[in-house]
Amino acid sequence: MTKDESEAKTYLFRVVVEPGEDRWHAYCPALEDIGGATWVHTREEALKIYKRSG
Repeated sequence: MTKDESEAKTYLFRVVVEPGEDRWHAYCPALEDIGGATWVHTREEALKIYKRSG
């Protein structure tokens, strides 16, 4: 590989999905400080968001 070519990297992160009073909280503990968290209305919606980002 030359220095102009970049090697693709894959990372694996744990995602936590927890029910709240009226919404679901989904977050990645390793990335929460930089915005790796969201509130959604269903568990399925939370999982879809994190699967899409991978």
